[in-house]
Amino acid sequence: MGRYAYRALAPDGSRLRGELEAASDRDAARQLQARGSYPLEIRPAERGWLAEFLRREMRLGRDVRRRDIAILTQELGSLVAAGLPLDRSLHLALEARGRGPLARVLRDVLERVRGGSTLARALAAHGTIFDAAYRSVVEAGERSGHLGQALKRLGEDRKRADSARQKILSSLLYPSLLIVMAGLSLGFITTTVLPQFRPMLAEAGVQLTVSAEVLFSIGDLLTNHWLTLLLGAFVAGTALVVVIRQPASRLWIDGRLLRAPAVGPFLREAAAAQYCRLLAMLHGNGIPLPAAIGIAAEAVGSPTLQAALRHVQTKVKEGRGLAGTLQETGLCPPLVIHLVRVGEETGRLSEMLLRAADLLDERLQHMTERFTALLVPVLTLVIGVVIAVAVTSVFSALLSLNEAIQ
Repeated sequence: MGRYAYRALAPDGSRLRGELEAASDRDAARQLQARGSYPLEIRPAERGWLAEFLRREMRLGRDVRRRDIAILTQELGSLVAAGLPLDRSLHLALEARGRGPLARVLRDVLERVRGGSTLARALAAHGTIFDAAYRSVVEAGERSGHLGQALKRLGEDRKRADSARQKILSSLLYPSLLIVMAGLSLGFITTTVLPQFRPMLAEAGVQLTVSAEVLFSIGDLLTNHWLTLLLGAFVAGTALVVVIRQPASRLWIDGRLLRAPAVGPFLREAAAAQYCRLLAMLHGNGIPLPAAIGIAAEAVGSPTLQAALRHVQTKVKEGRGLAGTLQETGLCPPLVIHLVRVGEETGRLSEMLLRAADLLDERLQHMTERFTALLVPVLTLVIGVVIAVAVTSVFSALLSLNEAIQ
C-alpha cells in the first residue's frame, strides 16, 4: 500500500484535493469513484518541496511539443474509431515515432494500459503533458464507449489551438526583430560612436541639445554601469515573477487585462472559445453539466474567469439555466449567451456550444489579422522616429562642432 495524492470533483461539482492509501493508482481511482467522485489527477504523494520541484521540472517528456500531442491524439482517435484495440493503437503510434521524448511517454502509457489501467489513468502519470482537461475528455470518451470520436475531436481542438498560437507567434516575429535591431543600433550609437566625439565637443565648448545630452547620458550609463543594470534587471524580473505568482496579484492583473479597451475583448473571447469547446466535448460524452463546468473552469488560465465559472457551476447545481448564469457574470460575449440559450431550449446544448466556439475562433482570427496588420507599420513608424531623433541629435552636435572650429 502507498499514499496517493488526488484531485477530484465531488458529485455536487465541488473540487476535492487530498491523499489516500491505495495499492495502485487504479485502486485509488476505484476508491474515489466508489465515493461518487470524479478523479481529475492521481499521482504518488510527494514529500517535501524538493521532491515536488523535481516532479514538476524533471518530468519525463516535458519538452514534447503541443503539435506532436495534437497529431498523436488524432492518430489514436482514427485507429480506435476504426475498431483497433487501444493497446494495439498505442503500439502502432509508438512504432511510428521511433525514439524521442514522446516515444518514451507512449511506451510508459502502453505498459500501464497493458497492465490494466484505463487510458485516462495512464495519461495522469504524465500530467505535465496531458493536462486535466485532456484527461477528462479521454475519461468521458471511455465511459461513454466513444473513445475514438472523443480523441479525434480532442486532437482537432488541440491542433486548431496550436495553429492559432503559431500564427500569432509568427506574426509577432517581424515586429520583435525590428525592436531588437533598433535597440542594437541605438546601443551602438550611444556606446561606440558618440563617445569619440565627446572630448572634441567639450573642448570646443559646444552647447548640446537636450536630446544629445540624453544620448550621451545613456551611453555613459550603458558603458560604465552595465553590470549594475544587468543585476537590476535580474532582480526586477525575479521580483515581478514572485509578485505575479501570488494569487491576489494574478487576480488583480487578470481583472485589469480583461477590462482593458483593446486587450480585454480578445482575452474574453479566446477564453470563451476554449471553455465552450471543452464544455461541449465533456457534456456531449455524458459528463453531468455541473461537473463539466468545473472541469472547464480548471482548464481556463484566467483566475477571474475561473471564479466566474465556479459561480456559474454553483447556480447550475441549484437548478438555474446555463445561459442566464453566464449572462450574470458579464464576461461572456452576447453571441455565446444567445447560442447557449438556443441549445438549452432545443436540447442541443453541446452542438450549440461547439457552434459558439467555432464562431468565436473565426472572430479571433480576424482580430489577430487586423492587429498584426496594424502593428508592423506602427512599430516601424515609432522606431523610425526614435532613430531619426538620435541621428539628428548626433548631426546637430557635429554641425555645432564644425561651426566652432571655423
